[in-house]
Amino acid sequence: MKTTTPQVSIKLDAQKIKKNGEAPIYVHVNWKGRAKRATGIYCKPSEFSSKALVKGNPEKNKALRHIIQDIEENIAELGLDSTAKDFLQPKTKKGLSYVSLLSEMAKKRGLEENTVETYLTAYKIFQNNSTKPFYELDVNEWQGYAKAMKNKGYKLSTIWINLTSFKAILNYALETGRIKENPLKIWKFKKDGYKSTPKPKALTKKEVKSLWEWYEQTNNKAGLLWFTSYFFNGLALCDIINMNWEKLEVKELDNITIIKGETYRKKTNEPVPIICPLINDVDLLLDLMEIIDELKRMNLKEKPIKYWASFVNKQLKKSPIDGLTFYSARHTYCTNLVNSNTPLSDIATLLGRRIEGLSVYIKQLQTEEHLAEVLRKAMTK
Repeated sequence: MKTTTPQVSIKLDAQKIKKNGEAPIYVHVNWKGRAKRATGIYCKPSEFSSKALVKGNPEKNKALRHIIQDIEENIAELGLDSTAKDFLQPKTKKGLSYVSLLSEMAKKRGLEENTVETYLTAYKIFQNNSTKPFYELDVNEWQGYAKAMKNKGYKLSTIWINLTSFKAILNYALETGRIKENPLKIWKFKKDGYKSTPKPKALTKKEVKSLWEWYEQTNNKAGLLWFTSYFFNGLALCDIINMNWEKLEVKELDNITIIKGETYRKKTNEPVPIICPLINDVDLLLDLMEIIDELKRMNLKEKPIKYWASFVNKQLKKSPIDGLTFYSARHTYCTNLVNSNTPLSDIATLLGRRIEGLSVYIKQLQTEEHLAEVLRKAMTK
């Protein structure tokens, strides 16, 4: 029977069950063709009811109802001349939908279910504490929102996670042209009274050598992953795991042999060319090809990123370097490039960032001693 109005439905794709037994939920539209879109929400088949609800999970049901509401509003705004695919498109700023943005971002960046849940929780708290849409708040209103949460007894850690979630959503809206600026980029909520992770520092050559000796003696896999980031473009842990190490190739240039490949940085979705000189470092007794072979044997994709993040952070505490973090490999990589007078445009390309995003690395190098030496050289030429 031919329908006279667009049909919107929520369905579980039981063919895509994950290792934890859960399957993705999709929203379907039938009008001048059929189209579907991932909601970013998962549940077990036994939890999904015939009424397109997740049994015993009001939070997920609320998110699903929001998605349906957004699509129904799209249908009303666009009219019946549009198609099912048009109705599934995210809204413009006039009716910017948090849930639609999250669903799109989750699909594009491959966010894990627990991360999506964190974003949905942040939005639920926001709805209970703000009368304005999230995309209309300016920097002062976000500060007032954080203060209101604190006055209501929310922990500082919860407030920080909440604002970080909104910052990521607004960043995605900015990247995709939905908004012109992100006020949470200007103001950063400080976790006063909340134990924060130590800031990553760049290691000296002596510390790098000491760390390599520790890895060789212990064969600790956290050390292997740290040095993978250190030599291969300062890659983040999730990018190392997603990297297809089988596709790396050895290429002969005029005066040097390089390992070549390409990936993209998950956080910024920026392409990253993998270019690494194939040399044996005399100090580290290092063979880069051995690192690649070991990574292949580890089968990193067999376990979730959450497991590896926890594993690396715990294991690096056993190293001889105080306060060592995995991210310090990226800072050390960047420091080496800066100290070699590499142009900022080249550093940005190798790190998969925009030039303006390099300040977080460069500021750490601008100590009083460094600036004094720069001025001395400039004034005595």
